[in-house]
Amino acid sequence: MINRRDLIKGTAAVIPAAVGLQMLGTKWAFAADDFSGPVDVLNYALTLEYLEAEFYRQGNQADLLTGKAKSYLEDIQADEEAHVVALKDTIASLGATAVAAPEVDFGSAFKSKASYLETAYTFE
Repeated sequence: MINRRDLIKGTAAVIPAAVGLQMLGTKWAFAADDFSGPVDVLNYALTLEYLEAEFYRQGNQADLLTGKAKSYLEDIQADEEAHVVALKDTIASLGATAVAAPEVDFGSAFKSKASYLETAYTFE
């Protein structure tokens, strides 16, 4: 069983599809009462960015898109990866340790072009 505290502290090793998509869809509401300080907030933001970056990495790797859609979602992946780096650097500059990237299973989000785009649209 996964809980919010595990996500904030970075001790959740694998995030199931339903939880990952819920986190991306609700963003801060998922853990609003669990922060004990700025590093917790940054680590939770980092966890969300890890999820987003991994979602686009897996989706783009599935090679379901072409043309403008492919280019656009590759750009989003690069942006999410840059957010990961920025948050990790910020956490390190505060003398704290960034949470590790969890493994995540997005289930059937990449079974088709339509499911990939619909899932991306839902949490963006």
